[in-house]
Amino acid sequence: MKRAVEALFQGRPPLAGLAAWCVVQPDGATFSHCHTDWFKPAQVERALQRMTTGVQNLRGLEMQPDLWCWVFDRTRIYMTLRPDGAALALFAENRPGLPVTEIDAVLQEFRSLPAAAAESTRSSG
Repeated sequence: MKRAVEALFQGRPPLAGLAAWCVVQPDGATFSHCHTDWFKPAQVERALQRMTTGVQNLRGLEMQPDLWCWVFDRTRIYMTLRPDGAALALFAENRPGLPVTEIDAVLQEFRSLPAAAAESTRSSG
């Protein structure tokens, strides 16, 4: 899965305002990339693991949204959870003019990665 996700970001212009991204794989393994010094990999990985747990708990209440967004003073965190349990979070600046359509496109592409490709890249990534 790591290669497939990295290709999502390498195959497009940099997202304006993106500070970091992080993935939790179905087996619980994480990987991330920080574009600024605001965040450290361990920090975004821990945050996404906790957000994923919270979202899975909410799904137990029959809430089934595809996309989540947490808004903080200086940061917005956009997250999606795939049916296989993998999750992607984008940590972005909280500012006017943030390209939300581009962020949404990355999240949708992550959700539509083929399961077979995700499985084969997970074992080799």
